[in-house]
Amino acid sequence: MPVLKPRVNEPRLPELRASDASALGAGVFAERMRFDSADLSGRDLSELAVTECAFAGVRLDGATLRGASFDEVQITGLTAATLQAERARWHTVDVRSSRIGAGELYDAEMRGVAFTGCKIGFLNLAGSSLDDVLFTECAIDELDISGARASRVALRDCTVGTLTVAGTRSSNVDLRGTRIERTTGLDGLRGVTLDEDQVAMLVPSLLRSAGILLG
Repeated sequence: MPVLKPRVNEPRLPELRASDASALGAGVFAERMRFDSADLSGRDLSELAVTECAFAGVRLDGATLRGASFDEVQITGLTAATLQAERARWHTVDVRSSRIGAGELYDAEMRGVAFTGCKIGFLNLAGSSLDDVLFTECAIDELDISGARASRVALRDCTVGTLTVAGTRSSNVDLRGTRIERTTGLDGLRGVTLDEDQVAMLVPSLLRSAGILLG
């Protein structure tokens, strides 16, 4: 049975007006704006609502985006040592060439989201709802999707240090072609498609979980 691919489209952006990022804050609504080379480090952006906008070269070190919503948004060259964005809502968001040290996006809702060419230390998506999410050519030290509901999610040509999938409910999740050094929570691999090399790396862990000792 074929694995369904993520349905991911580029954000549909109208003509955008260059805007001053200093206007962004908690609970603010931003629409049809472009923010270039802005430093939003340490800012409280909780419940920020962004629609049809583009961000380029933006710094978000220590920024708080709890409960923020992004619809039809393009993000390029974002940098953040830490990013607090739990319970965020991302619909049709394209993230490219960005570097995140620790991204706390647990309990988030993501639909139609693409990460391309990103380097991420720790990405916490535990308990999130993930529909049509695609990672391409990303390097992720630790990816936690434990307890998440994942449908039509794919990692293509990525590297992942540790993948945590305990309690994940997966459907059409495709990890083929991605190098994964370590996987924890093997029960969460139900509904996940792996290639032969990935399965071979998992054999010792699978045997141990079944109580079979290797001589």
